[in-house]
Amino acid sequence: MKCICPICNATYENIVTACQDCGFFDKFGINRIFINSEDAEIWHNTVVEPYRMKRQFDRLGNIYGKQSQKLYAVRAELKEARLWREEAEKRLEKIEKMLENLTTPELPKAPLSPIFQGVPEVGGMVRFGRFDWRVLTIVAGNRALLISNEILEKRAYHGDFEVKLGMERSITWEKSALRKYLNTQFLEMFSKEERGRIVVTRNTTEASNDTNDYVFLLSLEEARSTMKGNADRVARYSGKSRSTTSWWWLRSPGRDQHRAKSVYGDGHIYVRGFNVDDSDGGVRPALWINL
Repeated sequence: MKCICPICNATYENIVTACQDCGFFDKFGINRIFINSEDAEIWHNTVVEPYRMKRQFDRLGNIYGKQSQKLYAVRAELKEARLWREEAEKRLEKIEKMLENLTTPELPKAPLSPIFQGVPEVGGMVRFGRFDWRVLTIVAGNRALLISNEILEKRAYHGDFEVKLGMERSITWEKSALRKYLNTQFLEMFSKEERGRIVVTRNTTEASNDTNDYVFLLSLEEARSTMKGNADRVARYSGKSRSTTSWWWLRSPGRDQHRAKSVYGDGHIYVRGFNVDDSDGGVRPALWINL
């Protein structure tokens, strides 16, 4: 009868002869040679076999413990993913309801004015079309950069709810819904003669292809170079009930391309930026015109 040592797994010839490769039997104070096979078999059944079984159970226990740890980790990740999915579905449902009830606010209506009113000077005010504008800079005495004196309306930079759920890779100024709106619906608020005074501007914007815009938002660099400080960047928004200072969009991307830089109500520039689908963002259009 061949037997296997529970310590070193060596095979010895019969149950009478102890394992010669390790001291398993010696540590129990037993001679390596049994007197007879009956004593050896008793020894094998009462000591060797239980010890071998214990070692096998210990090995299985270690394997089970490691697998259990992995299983618990997977279950925790799965639970977190389910919670994220439930939260995303709730936000999606909320946004869909908002979109169903969304109506485009009407801009303040005013009588159409002559093409241009006021003497243009840097920092001064002029009236062009239906709105009052601040002159930011004048080039060669015949072309001026204007920005609306107040926040004209509140609108998302890009209103796709897919952005918030991380389904869309990035939003650039070139692809933004706000750029499309300014150069279509907003531009159409000017008369044909007024539109003829607006200069098409080649704009360079970080992380975006260059764009040709009639109407645009200031970039981070333009907001810093054409406005003298925080106080000069403060803008008011006239809502339904009252007029108050509010934050407004810049066209430059924020910390990532799900955000866009902006200007706080106190004039400080928010470099990290708000999420592009934030419909509370103020809009201050800018444009170049021929004087």
